[in-house]
Amino acid sequence: MSAACEAFEQHNLKQNEQFMDIMQVINCLTSIYDRLEQQHSSLVNVPLCVDMCLNWLLNVYDT
Repeated sequence: MSAACEAFEQHNLKQNEQFMDIMQVINCLTSIYDRLEQQHSSLVNVPLCVDMCLNWLLNVYDT
């Protein structure tokens, strides 16, 4: 959770009123997974994690 909070702060996304475009989502997810990779390098594949999470988010909001 702390990685997500720090990524949102880093990308100035602390207000709920803002819409995010796809590049902001990708950049934010990359920041989160980069940080997690530093802690658990053998468990985290950043490009795969970003793609899977983005796919899940798009599917959730598409229904």
